[in-house]
Amino acid sequence: ENYVTTALCVLEIKGEKFIGEGKAKRNPEDSEYPLIGDELALSRALSDLSQQIAQAANEKINEYLKVSDK
Repeated sequence: ENYVTTALCVLEIKGEKFIGEGKAKRNPEDSEYPLIGDELALSRALSDLSQQIAQAANEKINEYLKVSDK
């Protein structure tokens, strides 16, 4: 049996591609309720995607500030 759910979220915006990944693992002793694992994996993928976008935005802000200081 497969006890791991993986979710991927992909965002392409203005030539940049972000891929968020999330996983959820069910304990084999727990009762099977797949929707919980799906939702958990998806929320983790969206969180990962969100962090990547925030990091990219912060990098662009820092680059802008360096250029505008000159």
